[in-house]
Amino acid sequence: MAILAPDLEYQVPAPVVYELWEDNVDTWLFFCKIQTQWRYSMAGITGLDYNVILSLADLYEVEDKKQLLIELQWIESTVLTVISEQSSGNKSKDTSSNRR
Repeated sequence: MAILAPDLEYQVPAPVVYELWEDNVDTWLFFCKIQTQWRYSMAGITGLDYNVILSLADLYEVEDKKQLLIELQWIESTVLTVISEQSSGNKSKDTSSNRR
């Protein structure tokens, strides 16, 4: 629990509600199981580790692994895009604060 200054009011952000189509539930649940299986390089996150994904797909007896990978690649692509955009935004803030 954080202690706030007496004059400071903390506003709780409104919750964001997302809709998940029924067709995507299985892929989303699988992604939740493998969301820690990212590959990294010196530049940062590079993508999902497909070797682990395929092993877990076998473990969880996924019938259509090809379709699963296609759907996971959509999620992966979106995550990488968001990370890239956030990283670019942070770099522009860092460089602009160093200018005089």
